[in-house]
Amino acid sequence: MKKQIALILLISLLILGCVGTNNSSSTATPSASTGAIQQAEPSGQIENTPMPSRASTPTTMPTAKQVSIKELALGESDFSNSDYSIMDRGERLQSDVDNKSIQMGWKTGYQAKFQKLGKAGLLDYSQIIQTISEYPYENLEKIFQIQKEEIKRNENVTYEELSNPQIGEKSAAWRATSKADSTRAYIIVFYKMNYFETISTFGTATDYELLTELANKAELKIP
Repeated sequence: MKKQIALILLISLLILGCVGTNNSSSTATPSASTGAIQQAEPSGQIENTPMPSRASTPTTMPTAKQVSIKELALGESDFSNSDYSIMDRGERLQSDVDNKSIQMGWKTGYQAKFQKLGKAGLLDYSQIIQTISEYPYENLEKIFQIQKEEIKRNENVTYEELSNPQIGEKSAAWRATSKADSTRAYIIVFYKMNYFETISTFGTATDYELLTELANKAELKIP
C-alpha cells in the first residue's frame, strides 16, 4: 500500500495545468507517512523567469476546426490492450490548476483516467492519465519550457529525459523515479494547435510503448 501511495504522489508532481493547486508554497517536501514526495507548489510568479529564444516558433495560431475539448480525450477503444477501463473522466475547472497556468492564459481542460487491475487487485495495477489544457497559442512554447525547467528542480525525484517521441508540434518524455522507494512513472508532454497535453503512466507495471501509442492517437484527435 505504501508503494501505491508513493506512485500516486509521484505522478501528482506534474505541473502547468496538469496537476496543481493555487497554493503559494514552492518547496517539495518528503511525505512523513510514505517517504514519497509531496507536490511542489508553484509560486505563481512567472514574469521574471528567463525563457529560451523562440525565434523559430510561430506565434500565430494555425487555423483549425473548433471542437469540444472532450472530443480530444482518449477512450477505451483507443487501447490496444483491452484490459484497461475508464476510471474517471471529466472537465477540469480553474480550481484544479495552479497559479502559473492561470497567468499563462489557461482556458479550459479535460482529464481522463484509465486503470488495469491484475490478479492482486489494487496491489497489482497500472494507471494511465491524460490531461488536456487549452491555452493561447502564443504561450505554448513558454509553457513547454517552464515544464522542462520545473521538472529539474525537484530534488526528491530523478527525472531522466527520454528520446523525443516526435508528437505534435513539440514534445518531450521523461522517466521519473522516486528516490524514496524507486517507484517509477513515464510522462509524455506535447502541444499542438492551442492544446497542451500530458499523458502519463504509473503503477506496479508501466508500459512506455503503450503510452507512446496513446499519445500519438491523442495527437491525431486534434484537428
